[in-house]
Amino acid sequence: MQESGTSKNPDRIFFGCSYYHTKQCYCNYFVWLDKLISKRFGHEDDNDVEGRMMMLENRLEQLEYKSEHEYEGK
Repeated sequence: MQESGTSKNPDRIFFGCSYYHTKQCYCNYFVWLDKLISKRFGHEDDNDVEGRMMMLENRLEQLEYKSEHEYEGK
């Protein structure tokens, strides 16, 4: 996962082959994250998306809390 730095797509997140720009052989895999999400969840109404966002935000807060407390315990 990388962030675009072009003026046409500033700060836009995409997935691409991790070997791109290396000396190793690479594939041509590339997809914008927002396109992937809309393709996957585009059929859902806004309420479902908002509910999922709240659920994911809560889960992220739980994981951050757990990670901070586990680190403090060491």
